[in-house]
Formats: sequence, structure tokens, C-alpha cells
Amino acid sequence: DGARGPQPPVRQPQASPSSQKILIPPSKGQTSVHPFIKHVTVKFNCGVPLDCHAIAVKFPNTEHHSHTPHRVIMEMRTPTTKATCVIHNTGKVFVIGPPTVQAAKESALGCAELLWTIKPDME
Repeated sequence: DGARGPQPPVRQPQASPSSQKILIPPSKGQTSVHPFIKHVTVKFNCGVPLDCHAIAVKFPNTEHHSHTPHRVIMEMRTPTTKATCVIHNTGKVFVIGPPTVQAAKESALGCAELLWTIKPDME
């Protein structure tokens, strides 16, 4: 059966060396990793009265609004970490698509500080 011709090579996604070291112990809080959820969540105290969660998504194309029923009140891209910061009306801070957990924490921290500056009366 040589009639089909040459098959195109299947492109394997190249894993960057940094992606192997995405799990670092957080300074505060716990890190939980579930085998079927393609992200790492770090809960930490961000210094303002908000519930900070940094989410380092290993697959940035993961649809994140579908399983987050809370209303998003602010979405902000952080140029330094190349991540999108999402703040819900529950006061939770989420970071979508950062390269590392550290970048996620930096993004969440910056987001929370900015939100607290803008809206200090947030309950």
C-alpha cells in the first residue's frame, strides 16, 4: 500500500528546560497539584485583605472562565511575567498562563496591590 505517499512528520511539542522546574515550594501557603488539572495553584498572603491564588497554567490555552462561575471584575495583563491576572468579585486573584509559579505569584501580588489601591473599600 504505497499509494498514500509520504506521511508528514508529526510535530512533537518541544518541552523547554524551564518547564521541568515549575514546582517550587511557596514561601507561604500550600501547593496542590492534581494529575488531571493542568495547573499549579499557590495560595499565599499577598499583604492586602484579598485571597490570593497564583495559578501557573502549564497549557496557556486552557479555557479558564468555563469552570469559574464568579464574576470577573478585572482582567489585566502583566508585561513583566507575560501573564493575565484575573480578579473575581469574591476577592480571589487568579493568574492565567504565567511561565512559572514565581511569575504567577508576582503577577497576583501586583494585581492585588493595584486593586487594593483602586478599591480600598472592597469587602
